[in-house]
Amino acid sequence: MGLLGHTVERNLSSTVLLSILLNVQSDIADSLVYFHSLGEIFLLSGMALTGFGFLAWATNKKTSHRHQWGKRLAGIGIMFTVIGFNFGAFLSLIYYMMGQ
Repeated sequence: MGLLGHTVERNLSSTVLLSILLNVQSDIADSLVYFHSLGEIFLLSGMALTGFGFLAWATNKKTSHRHQWGKRLAGIGIMFTVIGFNFGAFLSLIYYMMGQ
């Protein structure tokens, strides 16, 4: 034991830190259960991003940066829309990857 019990506090804090690090996966997986409307948020934001991205892609020249960013934005929007439509399957995939 060190001066004024600092060794005990260090051991306690390292044990707490280790248990927190080991339980991060289950905490992340459990936190996704509480977001019931997250699928709808993904769906609506994906549709908006797809629309904005398509507009930026279609209204600019092929050599401009807006054309390239519009294509990327539309792709991300399509991905968000697919996740929003199939949010239950997306959560199942996350649970499978987390080992739950």
